[in-house]
Order: sequence, then structure tokens, then C-alpha cells
Amino acid sequence: RKHTRAEVFRAAWARAWPQLPIRFQASFFNDPSIKGLGCLVGHYMALHHLFANLGGDFDYVLMLEDDALPFEGTTWPGVGGPNNLDKHLDDLKKIGGSGLVLGGHHFRGWDMADVTALAGTAHGGIARATSAWGSYAYVLPRSSAYAVLRHYRIHIDAAKPGERLLGPDDVLWEKLEMIRARRGGEGGGYVSTPLLVDHA
Repeated sequence: RKHTRAEVFRAAWARAWPQLPIRFQASFFNDPSIKGLGCLVGHYMALHHLFANLGGDFDYVLMLEDDALPFEGTTWPGVGGPNNLDKHLDDLKKIGGSGLVLGGHHFRGWDMADVTALAGTAHGGIARATSAWGSYAYVLPRSSAYAVLRHYRIHIDAAKPGERLLGPDDVLWEKLEMIRARRGGEGGGYVSTPLLVDHA
């Protein structure tokens, strides 16, 4: 595409999080050469573009589907409300989590009692999970983003001509679980609860 909907997104997210400093949108032109290669290539190219333009000069990368918007009541510090992304990121950092999914269709490996308890607290929280399907938004710390970028590339390079690639969710969670295993149970993926992001 030769246009971007960045301003539409920024306006929607600014209503929920006026202080969210989105200063760069990683994007690329959709070229006929990548047609049919699937979403994994799109995610890879967006992350590659981010590192090519910013190097390591960022703390987190926020990946959104094109129709992912904040739930009503989702907030940034100073605004108030029960769903607070900044607190979730603080929690993720405190426990050494590798990634945080903000919304999706289905999650596995989480304890529903924990999810319900966290959703009932004043600012919500994050629940450990082992996989997700249909994630519409996720946040990766810089080190995880680079590890995921390399893992995407491994899968892309290993694909045979004409072979359908795995979806980005499958490869993302595979890497988050690899990070957790390498750290002896630390790290891994988490899900915001209550969910912060809706899917139109």
C-alpha cells in the first residue's frame, strides 16, 4: 500500500492512553513478491523495519492488528481506570516475562482462577500462558523482540518453495516458551487480564 492509517490508530489509542509515546510506526510496502507467504512474513518485515530504523533505541514494541482498538476503560497512568498497560508492563518486567498479549481469541496454559482474581483487582494484572491463538495485539521488550525476529527468520528460511508458513502466533509462542525453558522456568508469555484490546 502507498498509504498508512497511522493517524487513525494514534487518535484511537490517544483517547485511552494520552501519554503513550508512539513515535514510530514500523511498516513496509506490500510487494507482489511476498504475496501468499502469509502473516509471518508481514510480522517479520515489520520487526526487521523497526530494528533497521531504530536499532536498539526503544524499550518495547507494540504490534497491533489493523482493527485492534482499546476496550472502553483501558487507560494509561494519570487517566485512571481498571485496565492499566503501564502497570502490566511493570509487572512483566518485575517477573522477567518475555512477552505480553493484550487481546486474542483463545489462550492456553493459564489458570482461570488466577485470571478471574486478577481481573477483579483495581488495576488488573497479567497471567502466565503457554500459547495463544488469534492475538490482535502484543507487546515485546526489546530483547524478546530481537529473539522473535531471528526465530521468524529461521522459520521463513526453512520453508520449502510453495510451503505454507506457520502463523505468527505459533512461532511467537514457540519462542517465548524456548526463552522460558532456557531460563529454567523464568520468562515466557503472559496475557493481560482483563484484556486491554478489542477486535472490531
